[in-house]
Amino acid sequence: MGAFRQRLNQPPNNLVLVAGVVLLLSAVIGLGWWWASAPVRLPESTSQEENEVLIGTSGKDAATTLLPEPSEMAQVFEDRSLMDWRDELSNEQNTRINEWIARYQRARNDAEKVSLLDDSASFEDRAVHAMLVLQAMEYGSPEVQMKALESLVGRAGEEQVVALQRGTVDENLDVRDLSLQVARDQDLEVRLPVFKRAITSDYADTRTSALVELTRESVKAATPVMIEGLRVKDSEFTEAVQRELEIRLSPLYPNTWSDYSEVMNWWESVEGRYDDKMNLTE
Repeated sequence: MGAFRQRLNQPPNNLVLVAGVVLLLSAVIGLGWWWASAPVRLPESTSQEENEVLIGTSGKDAATTLLPEPSEMAQVFEDRSLMDWRDELSNEQNTRINEWIARYQRARNDAEKVSLLDDSASFEDRAVHAMLVLQAMEYGSPEVQMKALESLVGRAGEEQVVALQRGTVDENLDVRDLSLQVARDQDLEVRLPVFKRAITSDYADTRTSALVELTRESVKAATPVMIEGLRVKDSEFTEAVQRELEIRLSPLYPNTWSDYSEVMNWWESVEGRYDDKMNLTE
């Protein structure tokens, strides 16, 4: 009888099992809630040396450290002043650039790189995002490059110029075309440097597209950019540039000239006779 009562006072085995399952589920749910609510942070650099490899130490040196200048980039960086804005970046901005580029370098495929560009465009300031775009333009596939270019739409500023110029010398036609399309909708200080690079591109289609864009620019600042087209060793193209200059600068333009230096020297001597809208004032 005593043994029977002792068994009655013990909890059934199935109740013990249910209690164990409930405790296990509570622990799992608690762990998931903690993980979901934890703040998301970009990975931090592991050393000062890693920082210097990724973003350099200052200004223009930082840009050249980040981008080792293969043939295409060397052409773009002929005008180093286009990267002067790097000198104005704060330590915090340089740290964030380093973090984004570290994440880009660890990305396993194009989809992850595109996702990073989306995130950077949504949350970062223009200068920090521009450095990630440069990384994508130099080392990304055409798909990644085009996404990087698209992310510059509506973000006009000097930080975008080099990335757009880089696109105009790319071997991929779609990348070159998109670079000019994006530049077309930017402010004048972005458009003209990009057109200046494109009009002397090694690719005939890009040169022609740049010339067409410049014919739509009625401002005086576009005239010396168009004259840059006379540098090209392509007689058919330089003849097209000559015709557009005659239209633009009539009746003063000396159409017997075709040499770049002669035309540029002439322009510098007469540009004061035109107002900003290319109207003769005297």
